[in-house]
Amino acid sequence: MKNAILLLSALTVSLPTFAAQQSHNPYLYFGTGNVSFDVPDIGSERNSDWSTPHFTLGWGYNVNPHLAFEGVLRYSRNEREVNGVELDLHHYQAGISAVLQSDNLGDTPLSVFGRATAMGTKAELYVPDVQKVDDDSGALFNLGAGVHWDMNKEYWLRAEYIYSVADMGFENFYDRYDGVQISLGKRF
Repeated sequence: MKNAILLLSALTVSLPTFAAQQSHNPYLYFGTGNVSFDVPDIGSERNSDWSTPHFTLGWGYNVNPHLAFEGVLRYSRNEREVNGVELDLHHYQAGISAVLQSDNLGDTPLSVFGRATAMGTKAELYVPDVQKVDDDSGALFNLGAGVHWDMNKEYWLRAEYIYSVADMGFENFYDRYDGVQISLGKRF
């Protein structure tokens, strides 16, 4: 009985802490950058990676101050040239991430984070304004790391490097990518 009273007392004292943590658990973010597929097997790039940025929409939930799970949608495009023929590669991705985040670095609103992501991916290759030439789909796995800045209680900004580490189901040239991404997020 004594242990039950101590447990109830501890829970009662900690409820305001749990309530404060849960008030900003879910969040939504938009990201862009140059996370692009490395496809040297089919020619050289027509433009820089920055001329065709990728776009990411994500939503997440903080399980605790150090662990979050995110859903991610990403679209990226590469432009290539092979023997004078222009090619466009479109990549549509949907996945889930686990994100680990440190405490704030000293007295700053900055922290570091790392992520592991599994992405279902649909890749399509086009000759612009003519036809779809090829497509493939499978799963890609990537790791990311970066810096997180809490701008205030509602908004945050992230800068991260993302690198693909493995694939499953891809037989062609759609399975390698890396790059940087900047994301702006809002807590709810």
